[in-house]
Amino acid sequence: MQEAPTRLEVEELQENLRVVQELLGHEKPLARQYLVELRGRLDALHAADIAYVLEALPLEERLVVWDLVKADRDGEILLEVSDAVRETLIASMDSEELVAAAETLEADELADIAADLPASVIEEVVQSLPAEERERLRAALSYPEGSVGALMDFDHVAVRDDVTLEAVTRYLRRMDVLPDHTDQLFVVDREQALKGTLPLARLIVSDLELGVAGIMVHESVKLYPEDRAEDAANAFERYDLVSAPVVDAGGRLIGRLTVDAVVDYAIFTIDTKGCINSWNPGAKAMFGYTEQEILGQPGDVLFTPEDRAADENSPPHGSPPGRLRRKLRTEPPAAAPQRLAGRLDAFSWYMAASALRIRASIEQRWSQWDWATPTLKERLANLSSDRSRRRPMHAFSSRSLSG
Repeated sequence: MQEAPTRLEVEELQENLRVVQELLGHEKPLARQYLVELRGRLDALHAADIAYVLEALPLEERLVVWDLVKADRDGEILLEVSDAVRETLIASMDSEELVAAAETLEADELADIAADLPASVIEEVVQSLPAEERERLRAALSYPEGSVGALMDFDHVAVRDDVTLEAVTRYLRRMDVLPDHTDQLFVVDREQALKGTLPLARLIVSDLELGVAGIMVHESVKLYPEDRAEDAANAFERYDLVSAPVVDAGGRLIGRLTVDAVVDYAIFTIDTKGCINSWNPGAKAMFGYTEQEILGQPGDVLFTPEDRAADENSPPHGSPPGRLRRKLRTEPPAAAPQRLAGRLDAFSWYMAASALRIRASIEQRWSQWDWATPTLKERLANLSSDRSRRRPMHAFSSRSLSG
């Protein structure tokens, strides 16, 4: 996921949106020449910026803009937009267009939007994939949402433990480009069993005549596809990871998890007074506040102004807008004292430091506390967003300009 936009980036997004709306607003006799200009402007925008524009437009104008986007960019933009907007775009496309868009995506990317595509389209795309890619797609679709397997990237670099560093270097030089976030190579044996990792920083400074087995890191963090994504996020924060290998039950390397996937999880805690007292890198990336800026601030700083205003006179356990304050409340739900554990899900608008509004799901969890002990009345708020390019499941469902 990209970090929360800075003020300058927000202004640029707003300007892009203003220009698009202005071009769309011209009278029909002159519309054609302005649409040509609009197409040129869209061609110059990043897929994420086009997604932002599409999400901010009403349906009729959104579909006009969508028709102007080059067909070979449809796939990457479908990955970027929110679930709700993606549905409207897909509904406007025929099967041939959908197949063409899907065929531009890698297996793990295709898995992200597979649930939104017609079954006939998925079947046609699967049949056109090489056997290896087909197996990867089926594997990606088999893992439950919120698991490491669902976020796993199949694009990684593995080397054998019985070769020299000189051989590894020659192998890397034959590649056009390394996969994103490659900070280490994964060391495997002939059966693809993970033996350790080879950090690139160590490879660069070591004698090329040495063997991989002699300098690799034998003990490293490894993940399983069934692990919870939020647990992986905690591990990435704790050990300052950029990537981590994912292995199956037999210890064989099947993929990797990268920081851009897990940073989508914004994890923070709030004390009994309603103030934020911990803040992970994912929270910084989503909301734009540094740890120094946010610690000690009231949790409702993340709410929109109208949410805070509408909730002032609402009963504590009311139905909207009363539920707004409950998103970050310090007390458990009424049923919690009986079960001493629980969760509350909400999906709504929140405010980033840049004043840009973001739409995110919040999963609120309570541990098995003794409710009579005030010092234990802290709960973990885990927000997941899907502005990540490859993980729409964990992205913002929508974004709009702040009022």
